Amino acid sequence: MKKIYFTITDDALLEDKSLHPQPMQKFIPKWFRNIPTDIISTDEHAQVFEHLRGGITVKTCPSFIDIYKEGYVLLAPQDYLFRVEENGEWTWRTPTEFENLCPENKQVEHHANFQFVNHLPKEAGVKKVFKIILPMSMHLPKGYSIRQMPIPYTYNEDWDIAYGVYKADKVNQVNLQLLYKSDKEELLIKQGTPLCVYVPFKREKFIYSVVSNKKKKFRKKDYIYKVRQNGKFRSAYYRDGLHKE
Repeated sequence: MKKIYFTITDDALLEDKSLHPQPMQKFIPKWFRNIPTDIISTDEHAQVFEHLRGGITVKTCPSFIDIYKEGYVLLAPQDYLFRVEENGEWTWRTPTEFENLCPENKQVEHHANFQFVNHLPKEAGVKKVFKIILPMSMHLPKGYSIRQMPIPYTYNEDWDIAYGVYKADKVNQVNLQLLYKSDKEELLIKQGTPLCVYVPFKREKFIYSVVSNKKKKFRKKDYIYKVRQNGKFRSAYYRDGLHKE
């Protein structure tokens, strides 16, 4: 089993474990948790059989039920105030200065609009990119990278953290690119707010081919999947061995 180290660079923050990175499974959105696995079906033909009166939801779908089992959520270690005015002027404030790896110990920097914002389509709605310099570094085994992305299925009209990938075995400082989208001139992100998720992965090169599934090695796997998936009325992926921890 590979190990990832988040090293806190500020002694005071190190003592408050509630603000440390946490497994993403702790941050499943409430609305998603509340979705039942089975619901009453409205299919009139299904009502003949009691066993078929329940319909399945996304809680049994492979692309949904595993996404919260990987990655670590990074939390805001303090309050952050951002301001972007209509004329483009901007500023930021933080209540304290955590010790970080930045030579000048800056808490926030920015990307000038000519670097990114000016090239975005208007529908992106991004007005400014701030760079939050977190008081931590990260250490991964050789050959591993980090996928930085918003926490899945959380919806925020005011800001996002930019999706990105970088070689975390070579770049240790943790910086987050905050996309300011709000129509408000002032934006507050409170201490403890989940900011984004970091998913570690091994860098590998792939080649791909498009072939017929009539080849024996593929046909066998496809047939086994077909039997297991279609041979049950409900929840085959979750209940019949296709879903693995």
